[in-house]
Amino acid sequence: MQSMTLIELLMQNFNAHDEEASDELSLYGGFYTDGPDHEVFDERNEVPMLPQTLLAEMWTLDFSSLYTRRMERFWSSHSENFCILAKAHYLVAAGNCLRKGQLSPDDFKHVTRFVVTDPSQPATLKALRDSPLVTPGLSVHTLDINGVKTYDMLRIVIADGREVIYRPDAEQPFQVFENERALYNWLKGQFASEQAGKALTGNFLRGEAARTQDSVRFARGVSELLAHDWRADVRLINQSRAPIVGDPFIYLRDIARQVMTTDAHQLLTSNADLRKQIWIGYLRGCR
Repeated sequence: MQSMTLIELLMQNFNAHDEEASDELSLYGGFYTDGPDHEVFDERNEVPMLPQTLLAEMWTLDFSSLYTRRMERFWSSHSENFCILAKAHYLVAAGNCLRKGQLSPDDFKHVTRFVVTDPSQPATLKALRDSPLVTPGLSVHTLDINGVKTYDMLRIVIADGREVIYRPDAEQPFQVFENERALYNWLKGQFASEQAGKALTGNFLRGEAARTQDSVRFARGVSELLAHDWRADVRLINQSRAPIVGDPFIYLRDIARQVMTTDAHQLLTSNADLRKQIWIGYLRGCR
């Protein structure tokens, strides 16, 4: 027996067998207000909707192609806006951390000086649109564990060896560390807590494709992190030493777009995919 929500069906679509034997759909299945753990499925919890009718409507809609077109239109229209809003969010978060004493005045200058010339002044739209400033003694990197990078975090490395982590979805978006050892120990402490570790894992494995591709490697890295203390000669974190080239916020935008595109490709089934499955079935029948 297979069970899924209506949203999941909309994403996955009916399969090739359902398309070829649509008259059997109402005989063997239906729509109900209760999930698979419920024991009784009858007129009391049945939704009066024929599967064949929905199949025809979904074939006309072709949700996968519709979603893909709208997603491409969104990024075509709002790519620059994404970067502007990401920079604005970054500056607001830095200002809040400064006021709460989570960033020192010097650290505040360090983390904002590659975004705007004078962070003490309100940022203009022009300033947010401009390319990042050249900042000697400071570089912006990704954060990775066992080579698996976060999709939305930045690591700012200062000339004196200190490192600052920017995590936009955290209650405290900026965390300052004296060196990489301190960052390692912080990560170790986060993953030692089930709740904190689960939240942080979401910054590394966002999206179905990432979970499928990187979950084993990431879990191995976390296990090694918890089992061993930091060593300068063992690169368990930050294996990628090169800084982000160009605007870090363009990098974040491109990653977000890539995650959306990859997930759409992996999770959605289009009419074209169904036709391919049906024709493959026909060809197998001719062998």
